[in-house]
Amino acid sequence: MTSKRVKKVIYILLVIIFLVSIIYIINYFINIEKSKTEIEDIRKIMDNNSEIKEENNTPSEKTNYKIENLKKIREQNNEIIAWINIEGTEINYPILQTDNNEYYLTKNYKKQYDMNGSIFLDYRYNLEKPSDNFLVYGHNNNNGLMFDNLLEYEDESYYKMHPIINLTTLEEDETYKIIAVFKSKAYEKIENNEFIYYNYIDFENDEQYYDYIEKCKERSLYKIENNINYREKLLTLSTCEYSRDNGRFVILAIKK
Repeated sequence: MTSKRVKKVIYILLVIIFLVSIIYIINYFINIEKSKTEIEDIRKIMDNNSEIKEENNTPSEKTNYKIENLKKIREQNNEIIAWINIEGTEINYPILQTDNNEYYLTKNYKKQYDMNGSIFLDYRYNLEKPSDNFLVYGHNNNNGLMFDNLLEYEDESYYKMHPIINLTTLEEDETYKIIAVFKSKAYEKIENNEFIYYNYIDFENDEQYYDYIEKCKERSLYKIENNINYREKLLTLSTCEYSRDNGRFVILAIKK
């Protein structure tokens, strides 16, 4: 093959690589915009309180429009089991649960492929019982979707501005206060009695419950003053963190 032909082949290959890259980038941003549009659509349903009719003005008997709207949203997918919202952040999403922790890594709430995935509850959590620790996962893809905002909590001032997490289930509109913010990792195998935070869904006794909280607080990036002297439901949020291999960024909150 002559030098001229070699240069021509190389040129053609470079053009192909360039075009494929452009197509990939375009598809990437199209996917992000599609995800944002679909999330906004479902948020409008969740935030709508115009159709809730009160029978009277007694506060204790008012209809909780969030719970009613969640039930309405669930008609689209019965694996939608809750809604999470942190005011002042972009975290405002449905939470899904299925029989494994892989499916919603690449599926949206409509069960369609989406590289951004969904916010989902650990499959081991028993909704019927229910379990002690509401352990929730979401992607951090650096595009403003899902749990990207969680890493803002590395800054203590951000925590002080957003210390409360709202969780709406089919039964209750719940409020949680953050008690620990820490970094960890996903372990391929258990070594040296490492603290595997994501293996604590239920606690055998009070001692194990308080020990879990204490271990999370010991690892917290900053001290959060909270005296936990009662056994209440926990909420754990987990996403990827890239300062180490298989890194995880974790927030622990307790029901108020």
